[in-house]
Amino acid sequence: MIDTHWEKNLIINGRELRYKGLFRVDQLFSTINRALEEKEYIKREKRTEELVTVDGKRTLVELRPYKEKTNYLALMIKMRITLDRVTDVVEEVDGEKKKFQNGDIEIIFDAWTLSDYEERWGMSPVVFFLKGFINK
Repeated sequence: MIDTHWEKNLIINGRELRYKGLFRVDQLFSTINRALEEKEYIKREKRTEELVTVDGKRTLVELRPYKEKTNYLALMIKMRITLDRVTDVVEEVDGEKKKFQNGDIEIIFDAWTLSDYEERWGMSPVVFFLKGFINK
């Protein structure tokens, strides 16, 4: 399990994905979960908030999936998913009425490598210099 003393190196900072229109919330989250499983990430939900407003529902979900590559190196993604002004609508698809949601989706990605080489090698000045040189 990832511990708090791991060194973090930011790889992706604030990549955004935006969508407006019809979607299905259940399909959105099942697609995210399937993608994380395929890439062998362990899903971790940090927080979930839901607020009902005049314009519709607003849902915030923060996920922190991670994958341990070795005992000393892990990858972590932070996904902030915001569903805003979400309302339920019924649309006819292939002659059948189906329930969809209409609104705005924003997903913001951050990604880090987490390393704990201090445990493995210690932090002698030579190792510290080489690690910093290689990481840059």
